Amino acid sequence: TGRSHKLRVHMKEIGHPSRGDPFYAHGPAREYPRLMLHSETLQLRHPDGGAGVRINAPAPFYLPLDPAADWCVLSRFVSSLRGKRFDGARRCSLCECRREGLIRGRDFMASKAPPLIIGWREVIQLPELGLSGLNAKIDTGARTSALHARKIATFQKDGETWVRFNVRHREVAGAVDCQARVVDERWITNTSGKPESRLIISTMMQLGKRSWRIELSLADRKAMTMPIILGRTALRRRNILISAGRSWVTQKPGKEHQ
Repeated sequence: TGRSHKLRVHMKEIGHPSRGDPFYAHGPAREYPRLMLHSETLQLRHPDGGAGVRINAPAPFYLPLDPAADWCVLSRFVSSLRGKRFDGARRCSLCECRREGLIRGRDFMASKAPPLIIGWREVIQLPELGLSGLNAKIDTGARTSALHARKIATFQKDGETWVRFNVRHREVAGAVDCQARVVDERWITNTSGKPESRLIISTMMQLGKRSWRIELSLADRKAMTMPIILGRTALRRRNILISAGRSWVTQKPGKEHQ
């Protein structure tokens, strides 16, 4: 984790930032459709027999690869050289591969489940925080997701910074006390266009029948209609399609939320 960012920083320091880098490239070097750090096509001679091998893979370097994804990509490459099938029994967060067959000399693409279709409002669960039946607004205009929180207070636990907070909103039945480990503190532009420092936590989210870990900023949303917004970072690479004219596609809200 962090490998791609290290390469980008080194390139910047020697005066040659990677083309398409949204942080370190400037001028014409920035005007590329993606970060030009990964070759989409690899072509070489097979070491056993000299047959041509061509491998295509979509550029993954929008986020750093995780260790499971590293294992997946390396296993695919080695399997292709050996002319064997690749058994992706282990899954990675990057391509979510599962027993994907790979044949020497042929292109491969990770198998994907049908896309999950959601509306602009959906019911979600945050089980690690003890929050269920939350009405969430899907907001792809926002980068970071935000959860309504009151009485925010940090404390130390096992040498790490944690935060206590209370979720009390007209869309939430009663008041719920929560606590979670703090993973970051960031300056985030609020709905008024003003930057404010917010604590960031990481927690599991359930949307429909799928669950995955997301990051949430803690903010005062008492004036907002819904206690939580899901930004694009929480949804990207999850094979999700948003139907902007529909609501409650995956689950209907309970009576206490109507």
